[in-house]
Amino acid sequence: MKMLLKIVGALVGLVVVLVLGGLGDLMLAFPNVPPPAVVTIEPTPERLARGKYLSDHVTGCTSCHSERDWTKFSGPVKPDRLGVGGQEFPLMPYPHFGAMAADDMHAILAYIRSWKAIEHQVPAPTDQVGYGKYMTRSALCGDCHTPIDDRRQPLPGKDFAGGLEFLETGCRVRSANITPDVGTGIGSWTEQQFVDKFKAFETPSDAVLSENERRQNTVMPMTAYAGMTREDLAAIYAYLRTLTPVVNRVTRFPDAR
Repeated sequence: MKMLLKIVGALVGLVVVLVLGGLGDLMLAFPNVPPPAVVTIEPTPERLARGKYLSDHVTGCTSCHSERDWTKFSGPVKPDRLGVGGQEFPLMPYPHFGAMAADDMHAILAYIRSWKAIEHQVPAPTDQVGYGKYMTRSALCGDCHTPIDDRRQPLPGKDFAGGLEFLETGCRVRSANITPDVGTGIGSWTEQQFVDKFKAFETPSDAVLSENERRQNTVMPMTAYAGMTREDLAAIYAYLRTLTPVVNRVTRFPDAR
């Protein structure tokens, strides 16, 4: 009986040591994060207007986090399905992150919040190329127009060269080469042609596409980007003109008949 009690006591002691050791590791592994700052954002008309412009027409937040009507050109957002989600973007591994424990996600968030804050200044619009680079990044142009490998990493030397494949429309759609290569990119385009390409869709069409037209429908939310100002679009064009030309001929709609 005494031997049994000794064994049980030893096991209990071992469990306690393991638990305390695990807690110690956690205390050492995770940063001592102070309570998050309480940030109050006043929804002024100016801020709301700026937020709507960026979300609806620049950053793609509205297009990616809402349901889109693929029976119409470029899949405009359904007005009654704003912000409900439903767009599966191929660069983010949702299934993997979705399987993580809530505590682990909270730990990651706490760690990220421990980083030193970095403030970015918006380049002045008078610096057209610098401002255009900022707007190009904000509009995520490179995310869709740069091909990736099997590990979903950008292919070296192929920035903005197109060829990334999407299946959202039910058919294969590949992004265009938007480097200044004359033969396979947009090197022969003028600024006005580039801007007009978007502004042509400023008034969305309610026409339902035919079956063959749907095979050539674009996943790019042209009707959303059409809401950008001509000045912002021209700045994006100016920046794209500074990129290294990449020869990459893309078959945009391989399933078209």
